[in-house]
Amino acid sequence: MSNVPKALQVYIIEDSPILLSLFVAETQAAGAVVIGSSDDAQRAIAELSHLQPDLILTDIALTSGTAFDVLRALQAGGLARTAIKVVITNYATTEYREESFRLGASHFFDKSTEGWLAIDLIKQMAAARRSPGASADPEWREPNNHH
Repeated sequence: MSNVPKALQVYIIEDSPILLSLFVAETQAAGAVVIGSSDDAQRAIAELSHLQPDLILTDIALTSGTAFDVLRALQAGGLARTAIKVVITNYATTEYREESFRLGASHFFDKSTEGWLAIDLIKQMAAARRSPGASADPEWREPNNHH
């Protein structure tokens, strides 16, 4: 049996092909593994019903449905309970932030001003996972206070 820690597993929900490519590239560069992606809420829900990601990165506005549909379904179905849920959006209103946290998101970032923070979080979590004796840092589960 190997003592090599399992790489951080990330699922990405993003409707912009350009941003999806960026998030995939940055996730892989951080040493994490993208175990799936979708631009559609229903497909994401279906895939997440049998996947166990460590982190779910989701945009709010999707090709079909929203991040709220995904978060609501995950919460109602008890799916991906241990995953850190990160919402990233161009619609960073107080209402969306509060709804994201109410539905189980740990982090909420404005794409235009804080997009790099989502990538930085993935890098930090992936690095911690690779460290000997790594364990989930509960700090990542606490809602962020970025506005």
